[in-house]
Amino acid sequence: MAEKRKPIRFRRAKVYLENKQAAVKGLIYASAGTGKTWLAAGSPNPVVILTEKNGITSVAHSNPEAIVIEVTSADELFDVIVDAQDGHLDAEDDEGNSHKIPFETLIIDSLTEAQRLIKDRILKNANRDEMILKDWNTLANHMQRLVRAIRDLPCHVICTALQEDQYEDSTGTRYIKPQFEGKKTTQQISQYFNFVGWLFKKEGGTVSVSNGELIPRYLMLDGPNNVMCKPAHPVIGVIENPSISQILSDIQGSGESTQIQVVPAEIKKTTQNNTKPRRRRMAK
Repeated sequence: MAEKRKPIRFRRAKVYLENKQAAVKGLIYASAGTGKTWLAAGSPNPVVILTEKNGITSVAHSNPEAIVIEVTSADELFDVIVDAQDGHLDAEDDEGNSHKIPFETLIIDSLTEAQRLIKDRILKNANRDEMILKDWNTLANHMQRLVRAIRDLPCHVICTALQEDQYEDSTGTRYIKPQFEGKKTTQQISQYFNFVGWLFKKEGGTVSVSNGELIPRYLMLDGPNNVMCKPAHPVIGVIENPSISQILSDIQGSGESTQIQVVPAEIKKTTQNNTKPRRRRMAK
């Protein structure tokens, strides 16, 4: 007798939002010192995975109560991701006391450095100092595996990355994107995130501190073709002085954004002034 097939289950999409079950995955990239770590640490009830120590000060000033986990190897990073799959972390404090830590947001700062840790592990296991072709393929596969594991976590995840600028030789056009090694890696990684945002300050501006916030800052989620970004409705366009907590709330909310979305003259200048002066050949 044929085994009875299990019924196909369905659910209205709005139920995921109503029950806060639509966990959001976001990638924020910027040049060093722009404030991406500070911004990410403001996420709700975060656990911050630091792949480099210089982010500790930013986290402490942004969110003194944030749980910080320092990792120094790819194995340690993957261990934390695996342990986070139930929405809790089993960890010890400085005194060796065990804790089961609940959290709402997992932050990886940064994904650029996480790729370097994976690269170091590949070279160490192969007993080589330089990458060869099969190593690059292994690196791409392991990065995809990491980001897929991040995507499948039941919590919000915010990753940071460094910014990379590339210039097209024929036109001098400047392209802005997250910094990862591998020709296709950036595109492959970006598809696993709900939103990808470029964090920047207006051209010629400085980052100062006022009421605990770094200003002026802008987060571009939708922009010109030379800037890699990805919006998540209703959070679109360019956001002035963004808040990750508010972005997550808006994406899970009623379909309206509470963020200040602007396109001031300074931003237009920043994104349109994207060409590198081309060298002129002297007449012989």
